[in-house]
Amino acid sequence: VKIGAGQTLVVDFGEPPGAARGTRLFGTLTENGKAKKGTMILAACQGDARGEGEQTGRLRFANSDRNGAFEFKNLPPGPCSLSVVQFQEGGQSVVEFDLVVLPQPEQRHDLSLDSGTLSGRVRASGGEGLANVQVVLLAEGVSGNEGFRAFVISGDDGRYRFEGLAEG
Repeated sequence: VKIGAGQTLVVDFGEPPGAARGTRLFGTLTENGKAKKGTMILAACQGDARGEGEQTGRLRFANSDRNGAFEFKNLPPGPCSLSVVQFQEGGQSVVEFDLVVLPQPEQRHDLSLDSGTLSGRVRASGGEGLANVQVVLLAEGVSGNEGFRAFVISGDDGRYRFEGLAEG
C-alpha cells in the first residue's frame, strides 16, 4: 500500500462487518409448558468434525437462563444434535433433539420437554427392596453408548424414579 502526501487511507483487516461465520442458534427450553431454567444443553454438529470420517467434533455447551432461553454462536451448517441433560436425585437423564442448522445468521429452535415419569422398585427374590442398584434406561433398538438415555440409583427401599422423559 502506498500513501501519497496529504492522503488518508483506511485499511480494514479481518472479516467484513456482518460476514457470516456460522449460525447463531437460539431458543427457549420448556417443560410441560413452563420455562426450564438452569439446564445444561449440549450441541454436537457434523460440521464441527475434526478429522476425516469423524461424525461430530467438538461439543458445545449452553445453560438455559431463568426464562429458559439458550443460545449457541457460530454453529456450522448441517445436521446437529442438541442434548438436554437433566440431573435428578440419584442420576441423570438425556433427551436428544436432532435438527439441521441452516446457513444463515440466526435460527430459532425451541425445545419442549413434554415429559413423563417412570418409577418402580428393585426387589430381591424374597421381595425386599434392594438399595444402591444402578437402573439404566436405554433407547429401544439402539446399541452401545448411543442408546443411553438415563440412569438412577435405587433408594434405601429399592425405589427408583426417572423424571423428564421424552415421549416414546
